Amino acid sequence: LALALCVGMLAVGIGIHLKDRARVDAGMREASGAEDGLSDALTGLLEGFKELRINRQKSDDVLEAFGATVTRVCDVRTRVMLQLSDGIVFVESFFNVLLGAVVYLLPLLSSSFSGSVVKVVAALLFLLGPLTNVVMMFPVLSQVQVTVDNLQRLEARLDDLLDGSARGDEEVIQ
Repeated sequence: LALALCVGMLAVGIGIHLKDRARVDAGMREASGAEDGLSDALTGLLEGFKELRINRQKSDDVLEAFGATVTRVCDVRTRVMLQLSDGIVFVESFFNVLLGAVVYLLPLLSSSFSGSVVKVVAALLFLLGPLTNVVMMFPVLSQVQVTVDNLQRLEARLDDLLDGSARGDEEVIQ
């Protein structure tokens, strides 16, 4: 009975966590895109520095757009970090509910379970450490996946540029 309860509750908890993880992964990709936009805006700001010093109106417009980009990056990153924190709180709370169900609910459902409560609770407490470590690694893995995706996009852009320059060199030679 304890095994069935634990497996059932863990299945529900894992399902909820995976749904939330998909939302966090999407937020990580959005944050990465926002940071790319910030990098592009900073590059444009640095490249047009002389022109911006000369033209006050253009300088104000560019700085306002840059500020909006910075605000967007901060907002997206904050939202993603809050989602990650919510996930950690959910896992900790869910585990406490599971322990409570084992300690209080199972003895009510099965009178023969009373002697095994300590053993089951000890086993669940030993599971808590590895389970928490796995949950804590999800954000790191999400960030790694976003970084790998960004590197693959960069590699594809570089390949396209190299192919284009190679075709241009061939045309000059002919």
